[in-house]
Amino acid sequence: MELICKFDFRLFWIVFSLVLAGETMPQNSALADSGSVDFLGCHQSRKASGYHCHQGPYKGMRFDTKQDALDLTIRNLAPKKEQRKKKPVDKPQLAGKARIVDGDTIRIGRTRINLFGIDAPERSQICQWDGADWACGREAVKALRTATANKRLRCEKKDTDQDGQIVAVCFIGRIELNALMVRQGWALAYRQFSTNYVNDELVAKLARAGLWRSKFVEPWKWRQVRPLKKK
Repeated sequence: MELICKFDFRLFWIVFSLVLAGETMPQNSALADSGSVDFLGCHQSRKASGYHCHQGPYKGMRFDTKQDALDLTIRNLAPKKEQRKKKPVDKPQLAGKARIVDGDTIRIGRTRINLFGIDAPERSQICQWDGADWACGREAVKALRTATANKRLRCEKKDTDQDGQIVAVCFIGRIELNALMVRQGWALAYRQFSTNYVNDELVAKLARAGLWRSKFVEPWKWRQVRPLKKK
């Protein structure tokens, strides 16, 4: 943590000037009971107990002893430590237009959001359709991009994953985006974390929608044999 030292040059110059002026100062009518003042502009009172100041930086102040005034001077001249204010931490942005990362991950502003309870094929994942390779991962990305294009999303945080990223349920108006992706066949119910979308998955499977028209490996199994780079 960075520290900033501040030095009171004004007070230092006052005290330094008083020292240069000598250990004593001329007596005035206000000091008739005590004689001259010392370099701090103070004196030990003869009539009343205590150390009184009539000039200088402590004018009008009273101390029990001269040492108290000297201690205060030392404290005022010592460098003061001040903590630099920390920049406020950005709050997660959970509403707005989304940028698509992959079939189950979006960004709103700087906030990365994983869609809760669903798992879509990875962007690079390949499925088999009519005996040929089919870029089902890219198709899932296209489907999510189409569903969110020029629309404002509202997300409700459900959890935080092991990487500290937000896991949320997102809505386009009253339509739940998580359920929509599963019902259209572009994502599977991620039963390891939630059973909320099992029925939506069954609807997609019966309709042979999205992934269900092809032969595919579940995304969580795909990742086990093909380590992914961070998105």
